[in-house]
Amino acid sequence: MVLRAANIPNGAQQIIRIDLPSTRNLERPSQGSKRHSPRKRRHLGAQPMKSFAKKLTKPISLEQWPAIECPICGEGTLAIGKPTDYIRPYYKSDLFYERDGDPESIEGTFSAPLVCNAGNCGCTTIATGDLRFREVLSYSHSDGPDYKEKYTVRRFHPAISVVEITGDVPTPVRDELARVGALVWSDAGAAVTALRASVEHLLDAQGIDREEQTSKGRPRFLSLNERILAFKSKKNPDVGGLLDAVRYVGNAGAHGDPTTAEDVLNVVDIVETALEKLYPPSKHASAAAYAEQIVKDRRRG
Repeated sequence: MVLRAANIPNGAQQIIRIDLPSTRNLERPSQGSKRHSPRKRRHLGAQPMKSFAKKLTKPISLEQWPAIECPICGEGTLAIGKPTDYIRPYYKSDLFYERDGDPESIEGTFSAPLVCNAGNCGCTTIATGDLRFREVLSYSHSDGPDYKEKYTVRRFHPAISVVEITGDVPTPVRDELARVGALVWSDAGAAVTALRASVEHLLDAQGIDREEQTSKGRPRFLSLNERILAFKSKKNPDVGGLLDAVRYVGNAGAHGDPTTAEDVLNVVDIVETALEKLYPPSKHASAAAYAEQIVKDRRRG
């Protein structure tokens, strides 16, 4: 939808509601179709997740909406559909009239169901967030500038993954990284704290102790900095440097320093690099996982 300045109403309403018509008929899976568990995804040809995630760190129009991997089946993608589908925004217009009808003063929220396009899934993920109008380049001959909706995502339910894991990464590390996808849009500081926690679990898996005995025989908990130093000396100094960078950013987030979703995804890049070095994916892993899934499907059938 494009809002033109010349068409802004002059009434004194407190809420402006714009209903956009829904033109899409959703296709649901048949009763005989099978759904795949998230633990039984087909990883053949898996692609990094960050490309779509980074597009969502900035306000975007519906035409810019990226294809997102379905968090349920891991096979299909979640597209928002046509620009007029699903959106039912409500705009707070308190500042609208104070600023003489400036569309950029309109604030609101949005909720959009995203349906997986995989034929054996069809599950729905809900995206919610903030809505603003911004001036856009226009070639129309209207009396004033054109304004278009820009959407900022704050939450997905179920949460989508923003971390690509290809090797045999320990489950506790995976669990913390899954939290990042749930937090990054609404609480970036908490998301980098989850990344920091994933480093703690990673050091556990690498055999780095969380505590030591003092000279008096008492246990003393080691700081993450001390554990990373031990990892550098005993295991891999290059990866240790990467983990140290995650620690710094995680500490900043824990102390309330300003952190954005883009900051989080930049740290995700660092974590992925560390994991690839410690748990390199086998070139046959994707094919083996796909073959295992085929056999299981046949046996159940």
